[in-house]
Amino acid sequence: MSKKILQISPYSFDHPGWVEQYAKILQQIFPEKMETFSGGKEFPIVEPVTHFPFPAFWKGDFWGIFSTISSENTSHILSHIRFAPTTWLAFFLARRRKIPYIHVEHGTGFLIHRNPFIAWVAKMVDLTIGRYIIRHADQVVAISHTGKKWIQETFGREDISVIYRGFDFPVQERVKNTIPKLGFVGRLTGLKHLDGLIESLETIRSESWNLEIVGDGEERESLEQLAHEKNLSERIHFLGGQSHDWIMHEFYPTVDIFINPSLQEWLPTGVIEALGMGCQVIATDVGGTCEIDGIVCIPANNMIALTDAICAGLREKNTRKYTPHQFSLERMRYEYETLFLKTTDKM
Repeated sequence: MSKKILQISPYSFDHPGWVEQYAKILQQIFPEKMETFSGGKEFPIVEPVTHFPFPAFWKGDFWGIFSTISSENTSHILSHIRFAPTTWLAFFLARRRKIPYIHVEHGTGFLIHRNPFIAWVAKMVDLTIGRYIIRHADQVVAISHTGKKWIQETFGREDISVIYRGFDFPVQERVKNTIPKLGFVGRLTGLKHLDGLIESLETIRSESWNLEIVGDGEERESLEQLAHEKNLSERIHFLGGQSHDWIMHEFYPTVDIFINPSLQEWLPTGVIEALGMGCQVIATDVGGTCEIDGIVCIPANNMIALTDAICAGLREKNTRKYTPHQFSLERMRYEYETLFLKTTDKM
């Protein structure tokens, strides 16, 4: 019987989020070699804090789920994000069963949260449990060079591999708009800084444009109210949460300029997808964003820079065809295959 790679994901693949999508792509490119146990599906979790899945190890036959995992049938154990308790579980299993352990780190900085106590607790966890796991993993993967630098400086580990997520971009004919369409895809949270985008657009209301925002979140109501206060409700449209298939086939092909005004990112999915689907892209220099070739990268929280970039984009006729070799599935597969072999050779 051939050994399999066990991937432990904080959530199931249908949960919206970068980490889950990265884990899903890994499973897709290694369908025979990899098996994924995900929180909320293969094993129970609880959420003491929103988006913080904690393995419910006291429930039912929790440990029975993992009882068959051994070095006889598992070649590697792989986890994601250092502060997720599912990573602590993966590390424990790997060390207990003497299986090579690979950690994929998605972060590029400490957690930013509107509750300062939660942010402080997260930082303390990073500097204790997170540091221990990163220093003692057999291999550590960063999803960007910015992330690699942060890991090296924060946790004191030098040997970090960088493997970008792979994407599959469907061939889709683009729509020509009479009025330029601006677009955004993502969770509507304070860190996405969409209020700053609306404020910026107010200053260029004399220009011809419409904005469509795809996504939902706790800031939606306040953002709709802000658009109303600025008398921009007829030009800014909130489309709510939509399926990924709809976004790829029905939304991106209609967007002239995709804008990501975030204050914090890892390596933003929407930016890469929009670029791969032929949009002009304006994005803030946060996380690993400016490693993405072909975008207009601007300082974060800078309304003048954002406004100037939008005006320049409105004047530009986008005839570019971006070929995203940087984020190809083939490249991701090859680099992970190399890493798996290297990890096995070290043991």
